Amino acid sequence: PADRPKVESVSARQPDNEGQFEMQLGRVWLVRFGIVLLLTGLVLLGNFAYKNWIRDLPNGVRLLGLFACSGILVEAGRRLAANPALKRFGEVLFGGGLAFFYYCTFAAHHVNRLKVIESPVVASILLFFSASIIGAVSWFRNSRTIAVIGIILASYSTMLQPIGWLSCVSNVLLAGAGLFLMRRPGWSAPGVAAMIGTYAAFLGWQLFGASGGNSRDPAMMWFLLPVWIMFSLPGVIGDFRETMSDRARAWFTGTNNALFFLLFSVLWVDRYDSGEYWSVCAVFGMILIGLGVLGRRMNQIAGGVNLSQGLGLVSLAIILKLDGYHLALALAGESLMLSVAFARFRGRSELAFSWLTAVAATLMILGSVMPNSSIHAIRIPVWSAGLASLLMAGASVALRKGTDQCGEKQAGGARLVTGVVFFLSIVSALVGWNLRLAQPWPLPVAVGVSVALAVASLLVDRQRKMPEVLVGSLIFMFVAFPATF
Repeated sequence: PADRPKVESVSARQPDNEGQFEMQLGRVWLVRFGIVLLLTGLVLLGNFAYKNWIRDLPNGVRLLGLFACSGILVEAGRRLAANPALKRFGEVLFGGGLAFFYYCTFAAHHVNRLKVIESPVVASILLFFSASIIGAVSWFRNSRTIAVIGIILASYSTMLQPIGWLSCVSNVLLAGAGLFLMRRPGWSAPGVAAMIGTYAAFLGWQLFGASGGNSRDPAMMWFLLPVWIMFSLPGVIGDFRETMSDRARAWFTGTNNALFFLLFSVLWVDRYDSGEYWSVCAVFGMILIGLGVLGRRMNQIAGGVNLSQGLGLVSLAIILKLDGYHLALALAGESLMLSVAFARFRGRSELAFSWLTAVAATLMILGSVMPNSSIHAIRIPVWSAGLASLLMAGASVALRKGTDQCGEKQAGGARLVTGVVFFLSIVSALVGWNLRLAQPWPLPVAVGVSVALAVASLLVDRQRKMPEVLVGSLIFMFVAFPATF
């Protein structure tokens, strides 16, 4: 019939599907890879030409030649982008031209063979305007491709030169440009590109010796902090909600924290006493905890990431700083404090780390009494093990109170953690405290603890919200009693 809808055959559609990948590869990815090679070639060609052909030319003439190359790339990209069929190709070329223009501005002060500006202040001002040009062109042309390519390649081009204050200022400006563009709804890519490019430039300076420069330049220590501060803003303030989803902001925040901490740790260990490295973990951990408490009011996920990473770093600082019975006792105390925080805020980070620190404290206590354990050399006193188990028991009570206020989805996991922490306290009390008491005290003490737990379960916990308390009473009675003979 004439009104029957036409069904496109599979064979008719197949060629387009098969060619889609090749077109994507040719129009987008090969072009991006090619512009990276082109920019690298222009920088290296400038070095070669200086050594072999244009050594006697003034610096200004050489620099103008490079600016002309950047202008040619920009104009070629603009013309090609006007053609809808070649729009992506043109935008990649356009972004590469802007990145090379930024490098030329950078080289006007930082590269000796091209140096025409003596004042670092003037050079920094010009770099600010160059970064602004990349942002303005991307903004008014509504092209995320130009923004991403321009920022990434500009960071890459500065990495090819020796490290110095201007190199660091340059990448901080590029990070700011990416963060500014990131405020535009749907434009998360420039911010991600800025973060990747900035940290990658730092890593390149470290690994490759900054192209013959001094990778121990004092500027390196001060470069990471402002970068981390800028990229931590999306996880703290709410102005980026239209740009990124809550989950994307959480990933962005966590990646920024991890990159900063790892790279800063490399600098610290290389330059300072590694015995004081715990202070780096402690300070940065406390900062992240503060940001987590602040940011969780606006963004539950991103704030939780800051809080989780901060708690992890503080725990690492405790492990690095303390030893012996101090460490087990401190971990048990941390478990109690986190459980109280969970009872107040019902955050998953507090719940998870309350459990982890209780596990760590219990393992230390058990290891200290096992003769073949690597922790056996750490002698934890009987009183310290008993106090640690008491702190963990208190943590389980606080966790149970927080569980009553949780939703159905979270209550199951919180209830499981509560039981685990309580049984960890029972194990620590038995192995680390009760069974190590001098005779004849183990038996009467075990009976006393068993009776106290039974009374608490029958009289205080009449609704049986914590049935594990009664189970703990039976464990003390039937495990400790025969072990005393």
